[in-house]
Amino acid sequence: MNNMKNLFLVVLVFTTILSCQTQNSRIEIFENVCNVFQENYYDETFATKDWDNIKQVYREKIKHIKTDEEFYELLNEMFFKFDVSHLGVFYPNMPDPLFELANKEGGIGITLKVIENKIAVINVKENSPAESAGIKRGDIILSIDGFTLDDVIDESKKFPYPPYNERNIISNYHLRAQYRTYGDVGEPLKLVFETDDGSRNIELVRVERGGKVTLVDGAPPNFLEFVSRLINTDIGYIRFNTFAPDLLDKILNAVDELTNAKGLIIDIRDNPGGFFQVRKALADKLALNSSLLWSQDGRRGSNDIYLEPAAKTYRGKIAILIDVSSASSSEEFAGGLQALGRAVVIGEHTQGRVLIADFQELAPGVMFMYPVAITSLSNGKTLEGKGVVPDIIVEHTLKSLREGKDIQLESAINYLLSQIQ
Repeated sequence: MNNMKNLFLVVLVFTTILSCQTQNSRIEIFENVCNVFQENYYDETFATKDWDNIKQVYREKIKHIKTDEEFYELLNEMFFKFDVSHLGVFYPNMPDPLFELANKEGGIGITLKVIENKIAVINVKENSPAESAGIKRGDIILSIDGFTLDDVIDESKKFPYPPYNERNIISNYHLRAQYRTYGDVGEPLKLVFETDDGSRNIELVRVERGGKVTLVDGAPPNFLEFVSRLINTDIGYIRFNTFAPDLLDKILNAVDELTNAKGLIIDIRDNPGGFFQVRKALADKLALNSSLLWSQDGRRGSNDIYLEPAAKTYRGKIAILIDVSSASSSEEFAGGLQALGRAVVIGEHTQGRVLIADFQELAPGVMFMYPVAITSLSNGKTLEGKGVVPDIIVEHTLKSLREGKDIQLESAINYLLSQIQ
């Protein structure tokens, strides 16, 4: 009996010591994160947001949590109060299903968006399971493996991300519908479609999405897509879904191959951003002369970035396609060329997720992203929280989709034809 009692006391003491060590470790990480943020956050007036009080409140909260997941969730809760992009912690087992789904390598070759309170098919890839099943642009989906529009809305409310504006909410809807189509390769996907007579069910098998790359350690992977072609003898078309270093040579070579086209469409719809060197190299490839493109301002100082025309540049007319899901580097690229008058921007008003970030590893698999600078365009405008407003606003409608039309792309083609004829 005494031996059992002694064993219980040893276990109790060990558990208490381990709990204290874990709590101390979390407090140490908390203080480190707060110091990094305080020393590097781009806006030196952030202290007016009652930073000391916020820190104290959350310092007390972490004393009562039991798991690392709760700890990192509290850090995000604290930082999201600043209502800016590019600020938060990525960690294993994040509660938002988006992060698990983002890692899935299987899909059916379909693009979905929420249009007029319906989950609508926007695009279907050639030679995909979706195409083989006869799915078309404009089809309306009632559920994705049982996940409905109401679920999309409820989940978006449960997991909001700054900046908290209507455009970001809409983009969140799009992502949650789209990501539900992802899963493991070989895993079946059940879709229920709206029909004139009610509904119809289709079951497809997910195939490999392809193009998987890891751009930032600790963040979900990207699945790269790239298309380049001539639409007609006068207009070239380039589309890519990430400003990724792995795509840079393809993008620049495509511009060279289309150099004789009188007009060029650069489609960065559904492009969430990427790397500075990629957007800068492409901008230089389109430059007619050297001029101020962006200014980056932060606590570390200011940096003016000028267009530096490449040895071989494209000199024709340019239309850039954007939508509400074009973010970060996409917004800087489109907004920068728009401000200089080098390109006309067509599509939808973007979210305004346009801060420049650094990363710091807090623990294995845990990354802290924090904004260190804000970008201004050559006209002095900033895009964070405001987004890029297109020169020509064009939004999808259910009517146009059901007619099989991509009216945003059609608008870009018509604009260029009016300029080059």
